[in-house]
Amino acid sequence: MPDLMDRAAASTPGLEALVDPPNRAALVGGAQRRLSWSELQAEARRWSALLYVHGLRKDDVLLVQLPNTVELVILYLAAWRLGIMVTPLPVQHREKEAIFAARQTGASAIVTARDIAGRDSLAMMRDVQSQCPTIDLLFAVGAGEGAVCIETALAGLDETTLADAAVGQHQ
Repeated sequence: MPDLMDRAAASTPGLEALVDPPNRAALVGGAQRRLSWSELQAEARRWSALLYVHGLRKDDVLLVQLPNTVELVILYLAAWRLGIMVTPLPVQHREKEAIFAARQTGASAIVTARDIAGRDSLAMMRDVQSQCPTIDLLFAVGAGEGAVCIETALAGLDETTLADAAVGQHQ
C-alpha cells in the first residue's frame, strides 16, 4: 500500500487524495482537512517516524479507536510502512470490548482521540491501558494527560530524526 501511495504522490502530487468528513468538528474537533497525494505521503512518513521513535516495530500490534478522519488513514499507511499490525476498534465500542481486543491481540500501544463525538475516549483508553500489561504506549489525537499527544510529538520531529527513522525502518 505505501508503494501505491508513493507512486500516486510522484505522478499526481497536487491531486486531492483524502478529505475529512464534513462532521469532523463534531467527531474530534478541528477544521476539516483536505490532503493532496504529496501531503498524504509526507504525513504518513512523519507518523511512521513517530511510531518508530517510540519503539514500535514490525509485527507489533496497535489498537486503534479513531473515527473516519484523515488521521485514521494516515495511521494505517504509517503502520503498513513499518509492518505494524492494526487492530481497529469501532468508535461505538467501550472499555469491555477494548480490553478484550487488547488482551486477545497482545497490543503494545493504543491510538485514539482525546474525545470522540463528545465522549472522553482518552480516559477510557487510560483505563484499558491500566488493565492490559502489554500496552506500553498511549497516543492521542489532541492533547491529553497520560498520553503522547500526536500533534505535539509530530511537531517535535526534526529532519535528522525523520531521516534516522527512515533508515531504521528499512533495516
